[in-house]
Parts: sequence; C-alpha cells; structure tokens
Amino acid sequence: LQVITFLYVVMRCAQLGLRTALIVTPVNVLHNWKKEFTKWQPAELKPLRVYMLEDVPRLKRLYLLNKWRAKGGVLLIGYSSFRNLSLGRHVKEKDTADEISNALQCGPDILVCDEAHMIKNRKADTTHALKQVKTQRRIALTGSPLQNNLMEYYCMVDFVREGFLGSSHEFRNRFQNPIENGQHTNSTSDDVKIMNQRSHILYEQLKGFVQRMDMNVVKNDLPPKKVFVITVKLSQLQRKLYRRFLDVHGFSSGTSEKPYQHGGFFAKYQKLAQIWNHPGLLQMAKEQRGSLRREDAVENFLTDESSSDDNHNIEIQLPNGGKQKSRTDQRSKKIDFLNEESNWWENLLDDNTFKEADYSGKMVLLLDILATCYELGDKALVFSQNLTTLDLVEFYLSKMQIKGKEGKYWKQGKDWYRLDGSTPSSERQNLVERFNDPANTKVKCTLISTRAGSLGINLHAANRVVLLDGSWNPTHDLQAIYRVWR
Repeated sequence: LQVITFLYVVMRCAQLGLRTALIVTPVNVLHNWKKEFTKWQPAELKPLRVYMLEDVPRLKRLYLLNKWRAKGGVLLIGYSSFRNLSLGRHVKEKDTADEISNALQCGPDILVCDEAHMIKNRKADTTHALKQVKTQRRIALTGSPLQNNLMEYYCMVDFVREGFLGSSHEFRNRFQNPIENGQHTNSTSDDVKIMNQRSHILYEQLKGFVQRMDMNVVKNDLPPKKVFVITVKLSQLQRKLYRRFLDVHGFSSGTSEKPYQHGGFFAKYQKLAQIWNHPGLLQMAKEQRGSLRREDAVENFLTDESSSDDNHNIEIQLPNGGKQKSRTDQRSKKIDFLNEESNWWENLLDDNTFKEADYSGKMVLLLDILATCYELGDKALVFSQNLTTLDLVEFYLSKMQIKGKEGKYWKQGKDWYRLDGSTPSSERQNLVERFNDPANTKVKCTLISTRAGSLGINLHAANRVVLLDGSWNPTHDLQAIYRVWR
C-alpha cells in the first residue's frame, strides 16, 4: 500500500517527469499487485495504467512493452520472466530479443523489487539482470532481509545504492567477518565488543535509506498465535526402513565411508525424509522417476546459493589399504552398489504400502487434525517441501468420508485446494480469493508447496497451519506461517 501510494503521488507530479515504473515480483503475487492497484487508487482521479506481462501471449510482449514506454504506467513482471527476457533468453528472433531486453533495461524511471531477498546472491543471473536496469530510483521490499549470512544483506544494499558499502571484499573485511566472529559460543569479550561496534557503524551508515520495521509495529493488531511442536513416533515399518538405510550406507558400523559412495548429505537427508513422512513415498518417487521427473516450477526454486559441494556424481573410493582394481572390476562393483542402493527398500514394501496411512504416524495425525478442523468449521493450510508428499496427502483426502453423508467423500476443488509451482499464476489468485471468501464454507484446507506458496500470498481465512516437514532454511517455515498470521 505504501509503494502504491508513493508511485501514484510521484508519477502524477508532472514536475518530476517520472512516467514509468517496473515492479518485479514473485509470480505468486502478480495478480494480487494488480488487484491492489485497482483497489487503492482514487476512483475520482485518473488512475495509473497497470500492465502485466504475463497477461499477454509471447508474440505480443514487445507490443505491450512499447505501449508501456510510450503511454507510461506501471508494468508488473515475475522474476523469471524478467531475468530471461532481460538477458535475451527464450526469444527466437534476435532482433526481437534485443528490443525486449532494451525496453526492460532502459524503460523504467522507477524499479521496485518485491521479496527482494531473492537478490541475495551477487553472482546470480537475476541480480545481474536487475543491475542492468538504467535507473537510479530503486526500491527493495522484503520481510526476510537476512537468512544465511551478512553478504546477502550487502547484495540488497548494493543493488539499491551500488558501491555505497564498497566492494564485496571490503565489506567482508570491514563488517561481515568482525560481526560473525563475535557471534560464536567461544567468542572472546573483545570479539563481542568489536561485533557490537561494527554492527552500530553499519546501522548508522544505512539508516538514511534502509527502513527496518520488526513485528512490534503490528503485534497489537495480530491475533494470538500458539505453536505446537509434535513429536511423532516412527511406525514399525519406518524403523525397519531407517535401519536398512543405515546399513546400506555404512552408518551402522559407526562410519559413513562406503567403497562406492553415491550422493551427498542432502540426498541422504531427503531420502530419509521420505521415510519419515510415509514409506510409500519411496515407491511413488521411483514410479515418477521412471516416467517423468517432476520439479516444482517456482521462481528461484533452485538458486545459485542452494547448490552445495555435495554432488550426485558417482565417485569410486577404494577402502584404505585396498589394492587398485582393474577398470572393469571397478565398473562392475559400482553397478552392484547402485543396484543395492536403489533397491534397498523394495523387499520391505509391497504394492499397497502407500495406500495405508497407518504406516506413518504423521499421516494419521494430519488426517485427524483435518477431520477436527472440519467439525469445528476451521480452515487449515498444509505445507510440504515435497510434491510427492502432497500427492499422497491428496490420495488420503480423496478417501475421507464426509461426516454424516454416507458414500460422500472429499473432492479436490471443493473440499480442498492445491497450490504448487505448476499452478498457473492466473489460477493462483483465483484460488486465494475463493479460499478467503467467507461464504465459501465448503473448503477445508489448501495443500501448498512450501517454496512455491510461502511468499507474498495472503490466506488469512485459515486459522491452522501444519508444516509436514521442516525446511533446512527456517525462513521458509516462518514465511509459511505468515501466510495466515498477518
């Protein structure tokens, strides 16, 4: 609302000569931005023109951009579209690609970035593309300015006011290292003193153009929130799978070293997460890999900073003291190990394992929570990082009988909705509005992919949030909760 008001005032002031504004935002909230412009602009005055690139076919994008530059107004665009078009990607004709890129880089008088923590990597293509925009009037909006380290903060500041904090090397030596050095459990009193001094200096330097507001600003307007951390016991089948996993990967012997190690830490963590959520996910994931690999198509789902040194290439590591084998023997042993690793769980499961919720305490508890929500007239959001987990939850919901109605079961689109990276941007806003409609008492819950649906959208009609699996980045979980608690 503040940004809409600001843009309306400065763009209606003829003396300033500001005609065009570009708002780059996650695709989740494109339609919400457009709706808010319509809602809050004065009806009795001439409203700003608002264009949305995703509203037009690919062949008409250049026409829309030229119209925006000629007549003025606000252009809304998603991060992925901006990055690709600004860098000349996904456009067949080179001349057209150059014209589109030039329009985005030279068109706006004001550049606004919503959820600006997506600019946290200075080497990422998105950051590079945004910095190519030829305007000094830049606004960055975020509720999560600092997630992993202080360099992320530097990237956003450097985007808004380039060079203000010096080079990244200078910032690291002057601020990041001293501040982080004073945050350890074994930091000395001098380390802590220097940390406080540098933090104060950084705050004073930035306070002229960085406006930081914490939860205290709105806490009196928020309803009370209760957080329950529920520990769920593994089923007998889950325990067997867990032990088998440890045996196959060499952990049961007190060491994780294996002659033919496959995958890194996160690959193993995600495999265990399937066991924790429900053993049947192992079967479902294998079937999906065999047909079509599914990926959550959210912007920045795979970010530059998320890649780790742990890769999924196969490295043959011979045991200490072992003799070098022939190349043929190595290849044979590697294949044997891969077969062992990929099939380690199959003799513990049958074809119907995924159909039984009782094999997972999590699923039993979730279904009980949703059934209780139905009886109380509550609405719930269910978040998971794994799309296959959401598929399985949907399977169980489709088998849930509506209380008091013999032979009637829950149906998608009526009793529950689903929001993930494959949901079209136009449908997302429609889904949000239907869920929040007070007259819509039929819907019970919405299933949401954590990283696709935890940014920007408002689902205030819900009063329950279930996080089926915790994110490695706790900010994602907080953002999920804030879809309701706002």
